[in-house]
Amino acid sequence: MTVSGVQVTKMCPKLSRALAPCLPRRSLRRSLGSPARPDEAGFTLIEVLLVVLLMAIAVAIAWPSFVRSFQGQRLSTAARTLVTVTRYARSMAVLKQSDLVLTFNLANGQIDLVSSNTSLPSFSRVVSGVRLQEVAIEGAEPLTEGVGRVQFLRNGVCNPFVVTLADRSGNQVRLSVDALGSVKSKVFGTQ
Repeated sequence: MTVSGVQVTKMCPKLSRALAPCLPRRSLRRSLGSPARPDEAGFTLIEVLLVVLLMAIAVAIAWPSFVRSFQGQRLSTAARTLVTVTRYARSMAVLKQSDLVLTFNLANGQIDLVSSNTSLPSFSRVVSGVRLQEVAIEGAEPLTEGVGRVQFLRNGVCNPFVVTLADRSGNQVRLSVDALGSVKSKVFGTQ
């Protein structure tokens, strides 16, 4: 004779009542094969609301860090773009033995590499999410608006210049380029 919860309740209801104090009420019903009542199934509304509230608090605490991270990332990306364009300009001037001009449009953040040699393709990048705040070319007044031009000669030498990039939070990166095209950066602000 096999004894299962269902058979015990059908065959001997007194035995199932006798086992009730020994077992938790919910586990007794489930082990005896009876379905859970609707008020016992799932999570209560308070439990669900508590979990949602805890998740909302965690997101609210972490959100400012995410925003600062994205802003800092935009500034870093723009600085890397500018360093890459500067190195590319110097390399192409030496490789193609052609004078190149690197232009900075402070109004729209566009950086162009233009050559007098028509066989070289023009090169253009837009710095997005940050602004070109200032371009200071050696021997000229610093520019805060308009277009700045730096010439790269065929021997790889350029006019030393400093470009300042800024984001909306006031963080800045200042990139200094010497006559041989090597770049040094310095970060200002809170980041």
